[in-house]
Amino acid sequence: MSDPKIQDIYWESVINLVKKNPLQLFQTKNIIESGSANLDLALLPQQSKTTLSGLFKGLRPHQWSKNILIFAVLIIGGVPTFENVSIAFGIFVLFSMMASATYIINDLFDLQADRQNPYKQYRPLAKGEFRIPHAIALSLLMLLFSLGLATYLDPVLFLCFGTYLIVTLAYTFYVKRLIIVDVMLLAFLYTWRVIIGGVALDLPMSSWFIAFVVVTFLSLAFVKRAAGLKDEVGEDTGRGYRQKHYPLVVTLGCGLAVIATVVYGLFIQLDPSVADRYHEYVYLWLSAIAFGLWIGYIWLQTIKGKMHQDPIVFSGTNIISLWLSGATVAFHFLSRV
Repeated sequence: MSDPKIQDIYWESVINLVKKNPLQLFQTKNIIESGSANLDLALLPQQSKTTLSGLFKGLRPHQWSKNILIFAVLIIGGVPTFENVSIAFGIFVLFSMMASATYIINDLFDLQADRQNPYKQYRPLAKGEFRIPHAIALSLLMLLFSLGLATYLDPVLFLCFGTYLIVTLAYTFYVKRLIIVDVMLLAFLYTWRVIIGGVALDLPMSSWFIAFVVVTFLSLAFVKRAAGLKDEVGEDTGRGYRQKHYPLVVTLGCGLAVIATVVYGLFIQLDPSVADRYHEYVYLWLSAIAFGLWIGYIWLQTIKGKMHQDPIVFSGTNIISLWLSGATVAFHFLSRV
């Protein structure tokens, strides 16, 4: 199989088999013949060649902005010393490497659906700018390196990384087809980044803080689903959602956005640690108001059909979102001065 296109058809056939039933790999002698049974060959790129830009884009570096959540515990409950920031940054780099490996795995299993999506069809794997065997090899190398180094640094950190990997794979292979359950798992993956930061820095996290984080990310997970439905011409390919679910997704997501803002207020009023950590309540309330405006703006853009990417990534690229999220963090810091 010296022909790159034949090799890619072979590997995509293997992936296709694993998606349907992994046991078939041990029951068939002709992987291409049985694996390509549900493979639309007309959608395959004309030529497949790994380019440097394609490989870099395949890592989804723009998604690394989500891993800034590892620093969240420093903003809420810690002191941003040089040592703490250095540790958090090291974990950020290591976690981003593992996350990129899972993005590649997700793209490998979404190839057929991505090629039919108006936005995802330009992803390197779907477009043929990142060859399948190279993607498989790179993802395995990054997983081994990140998990190995996490084990060396702290066994508990390895457990945190391993949990994220298992949940992500469960999402990729099955859960993303289950409505509502998939959103809960997405929210867990967001929240888990915050928890990893707390574990790595050995900083306490109050129950009110965790409640706020969970509700916020549940709302943002619904943003992701609503945006996906808005972008699809017909049905949301590869997911359990259909156009008829759009009103439900928006209603639940907007409701959770309101609840998240209320929980922020309850955190200010009821969390016993607030009196010890914060000195200027006015700034803390201004932070809560800025947060409410930010998450409201995120939903407004989603309903308008302007949310074509992950909401956390959107927050780091949209100027108004940057101002509102920046004000939320700035007022929070000022309340501790």
